[in-house]
Amino acid sequence: MEQNIVRLRSVFNKVGQSYFLNPTVDRQTGMLPKHVRPVDAKGDMILSEKDKSSGEILIAENEMIEVTDGTIFNLNKPLEKARWEAIKDSPLIAPERFAKDADGNYIIDGNRRKFGTAVLYIERPGEDTKIKNTKQKLIIKASNFVIESSKRIKSRSANSLARICVTHTSPTLRTSC
Repeated sequence: MEQNIVRLRSVFNKVGQSYFLNPTVDRQTGMLPKHVRPVDAKGDMILSEKDKSSGEILIAENEMIEVTDGTIFNLNKPLEKARWEAIKDSPLIAPERFAKDADGNYIIDGNRRKFGTAVLYIERPGEDTKIKNTKQKLIIKASNFVIESSKRIKSRSANSLARICVTHTSPTLRTSC
């Protein structure tokens, strides 16, 4: 998968659940993203003259962005990029399936006392495959090490037994070897 594509997955998989998200504030700055504009009492965006003439894609702070399992945001397309930037800091979206918060609790699954807050996570198929391949390589490397070690141990034990048989001259040991 390319770096410019974001795919959101639901923990409930293919149930067909739709999530309607509003733009959220940035966790670090505490402000809305730069392309999100406030609305007046009628629900219309409040735009400055600069905003009107810029030609940028702007999103109202009350716009509902629908997300389902498998929704893809292509960051090469300006509208999709603007929508993704608006919702990426939502508490309903975890950066990965097994991400943890500052306390060490899973963002999606929570802990024994409470459930997690997120129900969506960012899927990175290329990275998941890389992790699985790395785990497979480690398993194969460990099993090869065990097999080679058992061969070395068998040969050492056979050598040790041969030395014992040779060094002891008692007839009982010679017959048992």
